[in-house]
Amino acid sequence: MFVETQFEIRVRSILVLLICVIAFISVSCQNEPYEGEIPSSGLNCETAIANTAQAALSFLSANDDNYTQLCIAYRNALQAQILACGDPDGSLQTAIDALGDCTITVTMEDDCDSASDEVDAAELAFQNANVDNYTSLCITYRTALENQIMLCGDDDGSIQSIIDSLGDCINSASFSEEIYITGVFNGESIVIQTGTSDNYLPGVGSGFTSLNYEENNCIIGYKGTVASSLPFNELPLSSVSFDYFYDGECDNTNESSVFNSIFTNGNYEALEAEGGLLQGIHFEYYPIGFEGVWYTTAIGDQSGSQFEITNSESANYTLNSGFVVHRQIVEGTFNCTLYDTSSNLIEVTNGTFRVLVRQFF
Repeated sequence: MFVETQFEIRVRSILVLLICVIAFISVSCQNEPYEGEIPSSGLNCETAIANTAQAALSFLSANDDNYTQLCIAYRNALQAQILACGDPDGSLQTAIDALGDCTITVTMEDDCDSASDEVDAAELAFQNANVDNYTSLCITYRTALENQIMLCGDDDGSIQSIIDSLGDCINSASFSEEIYITGVFNGESIVIQTGTSDNYLPGVGSGFTSLNYEENNCIIGYKGTVASSLPFNELPLSSVSFDYFYDGECDNTNESSVFNSIFTNGNYEALEAEGGLLQGIHFEYYPIGFEGVWYTTAIGDQSGSQFEITNSESANYTLNSGFVVHRQIVEGTFNCTLYDTSSNLIEVTNGTFRVLVRQFF
């Protein structure tokens, strides 16, 4: 008979908070770069989010010997993220409060209600999984289900059936297509491409703007990013943003029904600002990752710029749960002028892109 230790109960009792924080981190990484004032700590928001994600995943695998050490590291990362990014909904502070003083001194209680709440949170996060976080969120969901059986029982075997259906949590849907952004930047040839020794990976995300949200009308712009994972923030990264490409009801069903058809071939305006009502494309470039200077087309004259979509193809995949995630590979060419906040310029010519974008809802 399996008997949980006091330590294991402690880790499970804060599992739901870790799920929520990891889900928050996933969403944050898909949004526009943080543009608010960075506090005097010197740590920018993107780096703080990445540090918290790593600390959270390490803490989930803690044992009796390293629990306190990994707990303190996770708590410190949460505090640093609050300083760098803020905590508008209070979820980060709630997670900090739950960690307490990071000692394993709790009373074991068979709390079926709490276990059920953990399952609900884990299931919600898992339903929104993507290729990058599918396995981690699946394992978290499976662990919550196992905990629910332990504390609540499983008279009809339905919980175990869900666990069995998850299998080994390896997602059969993978992505191996080549993704790239290239061009001549002030006379220098730049190639940002997946599948190279520089370990470039495609980032998928969507920026979001809503108008008359109370009337269920949403305007969405999608972003395709190519960035390095190792070494992080030492190599160039770049993104192509397709602004105002969706205009419709604020729900998954309506967006999914049109998503794969909205990136049509043709010429698009190079937008000089974000957040307007014009459909078009804007481009961002970070010469040394998020730690360095940021250049964009969206803060200066683009009278001589050009963006064209030359090919668009579906890259949808289906999760084991049956949920279809709608994605699109968009190819094109461009020429543009990039500006930093000090009005320094980069002229980009002979630009090409092949990026991956994902539905918002």
